[in-house]
Amino acid sequence: MMKVVWDNPQRNIIRLDYFSPVNSWEEYRAAVHQAHSMARSVCYPVYIIHNGQGVTMPSAGKKRALEELNQTINDLPDNVDLLLSVSTRSLENRISRIASQTSVKADSMNIFMVDAINLAYQLIAAYESGEDLHTLAS
Repeated sequence: MMKVVWDNPQRNIIRLDYFSPVNSWEEYRAAVHQAHSMARSVCYPVYIIHNGQGVTMPSAGKKRALEELNQTINDLPDNVDLLLSVSTRSLENRISRIASQTSVKADSMNIFMVDAINLAYQLIAAYESGEDLHTLAS
């Protein structure tokens, strides 16, 4: 199951919470579509947090997971300034890193993988205060 919410009163953070198990890639895609629609509904920068700590994603192999992530990245609205993925699972982190490196659109995006939700919020705060996120995240 997945839940998509505005995460703050300013409505500039969209959080996708994953609950185990996510039953299908269609469920994942529907949640991503909802988040992207929410981002497109406003005319200012937003941040998207994928909060998937420890959640089992649908099976179908690494190739399918990579395809879904590439589709997610390539469909990102132009006003998404940061895309943050929270995961404590090394396979998901590796797939997310590969997807962010192989997507054409990812070259101009700020995409980060973190292992705790509080780190996602810290990166958003740092971004808003003009800090270099690549230095902080490495």
